[in-house]
Amino acid sequence: MATVTLKGVRKKYGRVEVIPPIDLEVPSGEFIALVGPSGSGKSTLLRIIAGLEEIDAGRIFVDGKDVTQTEPSDRDMAMVFQSYALYPHMTVAENMVFALRMRGTDPTEIARRLEAALKMLGMSEYANRRPGQLSGGQRQRVAMGRAIVRQPQVFLFDEPLSNLDAKLRAATRLELRALHDQLGATSVFVTHDQIEAMTMADRIVLLDGGRIQQIGTPREIYREPQNRFVASFIGSPEINMLRGMLASAAGRLTFEGLPLSESLQAAAGREVDLGIRPEHIRVWPDAAPDRWPFEVDAVEFTGHDAFLVGKTPAGRVTLRIDPDNDRGLADSVVAGQQLHVQLQERHILLFNPDTGVRITNG
Repeated sequence: MATVTLKGVRKKYGRVEVIPPIDLEVPSGEFIALVGPSGSGKSTLLRIIAGLEEIDAGRIFVDGKDVTQTEPSDRDMAMVFQSYALYPHMTVAENMVFALRMRGTDPTEIARRLEAALKMLGMSEYANRRPGQLSGGQRQRVAMGRAIVRQPQVFLFDEPLSNLDAKLRAATRLELRALHDQLGATSVFVTHDQIEAMTMADRIVLLDGGRIQQIGTPREIYREPQNRFVASFIGSPEINMLRGMLASAAGRLTFEGLPLSESLQAAAGREVDLGIRPEHIRVWPDAAPDRWPFEVDAVEFTGHDAFLVGKTPAGRVTLRIDPDNDRGLADSVVAGQQLHVQLQERHILLFNPDTGVRITNG
């Protein structure tokens, strides 16, 4: 285990700055996920940590030791790639220990590490097979085993599950997290898949344009986003974002005609972006002062959940209903139907429409 620290790290390609000066610390033993859209800089940042990309400014430390100029092979890190990068002519065992043999590690030690890794990964019976004889999940285990036998202080994962189908990806992410806990290593995991990040990581680093937008636990990122980008990127379906005036008159606070409590007073008298997640909107058949009219445009049934998409006076929204607990609405609602919706106020998020920064009463 080791603590990885980046101080003022900056990366440019020609005149294009892809990573503005960035500070980041990954504590020893933590599983951290670097998440963001394509081009956000997450893979570049991982390659910088690995030593595969030179930096234009800043320093990189592992357990307090400056490794900025240290060769990748000497950083005591192991990287697991998206493509697995296995040698097709070698067996599982040969692939896993190739780096150890190239380093001149004692054969007895190689055999000990190989046996332990194969057992840990449930791959002992496949030791003499070649990659072409394995499933995608098994090939991923071999790539992981190749990293494990090196006994690194830090594991680096570059979208290792993206080539797997949905069912196998779900199973493999559980295996990877269990392996992390068993090994007690420090892990940095790059993904564009928010479900992977939310289910596997101790903390998430959300990137956009090479800049850190927020660092926090999955729960913090989801419930307390610091800006509109974070709120919109995390969550599926995406958070509803409605722009309108938060008016205050005669002691009442309203948003596009909908009465709200004084807990949102900090933004009174200004235009805001109001964020509300689909699961925090309730649907009703009848009108009430604290409900908007809602015209259903579409009903999407996904099994456990159903989603209604439609129009309110403030704009288009998506809301989630539980087919088993929402008064049979999932089976009876049709496009064009007129209903009413109620926002759960304690879950309302307000953002500055110009800067995207979260507006709080603090």
